[in-house]
Amino acid sequence: MSLSVTLANALSGMTVSQAGLATVSQNVANANTAGYSRQTIELRQRVVAGILNGVEVATITRAVDDFLVREMRTQISSLGAAAAADAFFTEIQARFGTPGNNNTNSADLADFAAALEALAANPEDQALRFEVVAAGVRLAQGISDLATSVQTLRAEADKEIAAAIDTINSQLVIIKDLNDRITRAQLRGESTAAFDDQRDIAIATVAANIDITTYPRDHGQLAILTADGRTLLDHDVREVYYSPTSVVDASTVFSAISIYSVDALTGERVGTGEVIVTSGTSSTVVSKINSGRIEGLLDIRDGTLNDLGAQVEAFAATVRDRFNAINNTGVSFPAPNALTGTRTVDPGDAFSG
Repeated sequence: MSLSVTLANALSGMTVSQAGLATVSQNVANANTAGYSRQTIELRQRVVAGILNGVEVATITRAVDDFLVREMRTQISSLGAAAAADAFFTEIQARFGTPGNNNTNSADLADFAAALEALAANPEDQALRFEVVAAGVRLAQGISDLATSVQTLRAEADKEIAAAIDTINSQLVIIKDLNDRITRAQLRGESTAAFDDQRDIAIATVAANIDITTYPRDHGQLAILTADGRTLLDHDVREVYYSPTSVVDASTVFSAISIYSVDALTGERVGTGEVIVTSGTSSTVVSKINSGRIEGLLDIRDGTLNDLGAQVEAFAATVRDRFNAINNTGVSFPAPNALTGTRTVDPGDAFSG
């Protein structure tokens, strides 16, 4: 073996060791970096003209478990749904109050009942009469405010659904760009580890908003589908579309959520789109989304808050009907055809309530 070959072998070993030290240094520096995957060096024999000529770096790969990554994305989707629900449950708790809280409808109802009982014991007392009226107004206003709050929260959930869809679309564009970068790097024989990490972060963001599955394609690319098999990205990006409602009440009809193909030149949506959440009122909306932030928001908008709105209406109707029924028991039967009195009223006098 010539001296030049010996020196070349030694130099290749030093070069590989240097690359290994650089990789270890990068792993240590990014130990606490979110989304970073530990990198490892794969070596191979270097052959020149059929003769072994030292060692070289074959590639730098990530030390990841694909099964665990897919499982993590599933859990991220579940966490996204739970986080969305938790934020709204906290707000609902604040607006509805807790047992024993004096700023609730039940407390207003108790005050109204107490005022009526006090007046029944002393019907001539003007102050007690005033308190009955004031307590009744507070009760009615409290129920009205609560009903309005429920619809306001439903409107907020609807807007957040649109925001989550915007996030999905922006991340799909990023993933498409990273797919292309990974393909080009592979064809040049370069490491794709950094691009893979960035793509995993973007995919996790999508998974936090909607449940997805991923499939490998040629040259390191990944296809992304919804859990029920609707394509979001496969070479070309598709767009998730939703138009939020500006005014929300108990009878609001919400728009559908659909996935559209996109014209590569104009960027415009084409075709009719694949519906993943139907249009309709909260009681008729049908969703094919099983997890993620959007599912949590849909459950809040069309389930929890819609049911609470119905309960507030039922509470108001019950209070009204019970009060009227009790009041009617004090009316003479049969009811008089005319009511007369001795108070004198001049044409110019103003009526008082």
